[in-house]
Amino acid sequence: MTGKINPLSNMITIRQGDSYDLYFQFRTSCGAPIDMTNSVIKMQAVNESEEPVLTKTAEPIDIQKGLFCFTFTPTDTNISIGDYNTDIQFQMSDGRVHTFFPSDVNKVGILRITKQITK
Repeated sequence: MTGKINPLSNMITIRQGDSYDLYFQFRTSCGAPIDMTNSVIKMQAVNESEEPVLTKTAEPIDIQKGLFCFTFTPTDTNISIGDYNTDIQFQMSDGRVHTFFPSDVNKVGILRITKQITK
């Protein structure tokens, strides 16, 4: 699995055509897991024309401990090489929406698809 997330640079990098599992766990400021029952976590990446090129919903791994995973498949990552604006949000059971990637409201997240050598 070839991919990485760098929260400091607001970037998720995945090699074109590869698989990648991106895990998130929600915790309080004291480190205790947060029960995310009935929450939905979504990611969208758009091209320069603001058209979606990738939309994913995270799968719960242990929802009561706030653990989720985005599973990217070769079908998901077989898009043009380049940078796409992205964000990741969760919607709570009461309808409130919170963007958590990128964490800085003044920044834009980037999904970078890098070149593969063989197809």
